[in-house]
Amino acid sequence: YASADATWPYRDHGGAPATLDSVWYHPYKARYMSRPGIVCGHAYEVTGDERFLRGEKLAAYSMRNGVRKHPIGYLSQPSTSTFSVFASGSDMVKYWKETHPEDTVAPAYYNQTDMFAGIANEGFYLLWQHTGDEAMREALIFASKSLEWRGGLSLADSTYLGFCHYGWGDYIWEGRRYDSLVFHKTNPGAMAYAWWPNFKTTAAEGLSGLIFGYLVSGRKDLLKVIESALKRDFSAYTPSSFEGKVIPMFEAFYRRDSLDGVPPSPISDLQVSNISGNRITLRWTAPGGNGSSGRAARYRIKVATSPIVDIPSRWNSATKTGWPDMNAPLPYTANELVAKAKMYIETKEISFWAAETIAAVVPIPSAAGTSEELVVANIDTAKTYYFAIVSYDSMGNVSAVSNSAKSKTLAAEFQLSATKELKLCGVTPNPFNPATRLTYVLPSREKIEISIYALNGTLVNTLVNAVMPSGEHNVVWDGRDRNACAVASGIYYVRLVAGNKHLQRSMTLLR
Repeated sequence: YASADATWPYRDHGGAPATLDSVWYHPYKARYMSRPGIVCGHAYEVTGDERFLRGEKLAAYSMRNGVRKHPIGYLSQPSTSTFSVFASGSDMVKYWKETHPEDTVAPAYYNQTDMFAGIANEGFYLLWQHTGDEAMREALIFASKSLEWRGGLSLADSTYLGFCHYGWGDYIWEGRRYDSLVFHKTNPGAMAYAWWPNFKTTAAEGLSGLIFGYLVSGRKDLLKVIESALKRDFSAYTPSSFEGKVIPMFEAFYRRDSLDGVPPSPISDLQVSNISGNRITLRWTAPGGNGSSGRAARYRIKVATSPIVDIPSRWNSATKTGWPDMNAPLPYTANELVAKAKMYIETKEISFWAAETIAAVVPIPSAAGTSEELVVANIDTAKTYYFAIVSYDSMGNVSAVSNSAKSKTLAAEFQLSATKELKLCGVTPNPFNPATRLTYVLPSREKIEISIYALNGTLVNTLVNAVMPSGEHNVVWDGRDRNACAVASGIYYVRLVAGNKHLQRSMTLLR
């Protein structure tokens, strides 16, 4: 797409000029979008050519926007099947026919494989590493939690089940985990579930998807699945097989190089404390950086038109709630399925990781126990909105999602206060070894440069030299110079240049 990803000739599904936030392709399989993006990402690492970075962004944002359209974050494709069609989803259709004999047509469903979702997660991870784009971290956490939701631990015995190579559909399985299909376990061979959970060569990539999610979040629910999988008996696989090689690699890869595995405590007292004209005030108590002690590194605050949760609940036939929403009418076309998912997200519940981020500049966390607040401006009165917050520590461990605070009178035309000024918010940790994360906020889309300088003014490394969208971003400096050589201990400066504005902060590297 066009230079600096500002304008490009593509149109979104509504016919309007597409942007990174609106582009959404339905590739036949997600790998056909994610793998080219990953190739572009590695080409960018080797060459520094920003055309490759733009290609990487296009692929990653297309998948990210697709993830956000699915209530549980699964990167999948709307599919329509019938009882007369013998295709990859035929056994799912057989299952639907047996459990819903009154229905003559199988509903539309989201269909995808764990293998392809895992590959997509690598695309999210790579772009997050290159740009510090928080949208990528959130898409990665959301998609990883979806993989755990689908094929993770058994509710009965808490053992790893594995991931499937072949498809799964929301409406066909009615949101069940694989292990809950007691029919298959008690009637082996009754139906040919060709994709029944196995640690197949291709499904190994589903596990890798969780590993990427764990690397950016430290979430213990993802780690639980990974560790359970690695304890599984793989003696049936020969050392020369793909599986025999990949398991030790996974075991080494998922371990995070940190003694700090404790996330901040979840915030439980988020509230809308005041509504005055077109302004509201959010208040909460600061958590710690390690549980309830110390201080967190940063906040992320979300807003939505439905209650905000970590991951939506499964369908409950007794209460008639959860996803997939089995309340009539059921979707029988791809368009009906997408519309049903959209309605669920907008009116029932939404994952924190898919909700919109508040555009106002949020405070840097204070010490644990301190009262915090954020004033959000430019709001009209008319409609109810919900807010939620998570916090990260300096190692990237993320807290659980807070309570979902409800506003009483907010507007259908919700306009959050835009960032008004350029900010170089923080360097965490500082002092650091071996790496530190730099957080900055842009008031508008513009070309920026972020560079590291020695105390004597010598240029050490350039971390960012690109057009970036408005909002909050992060970039990591690993203590290396332009030649990838580790620099010595000492004081260094990070300088952010945007147009005629210059911001600078000092940091200390301790070897």
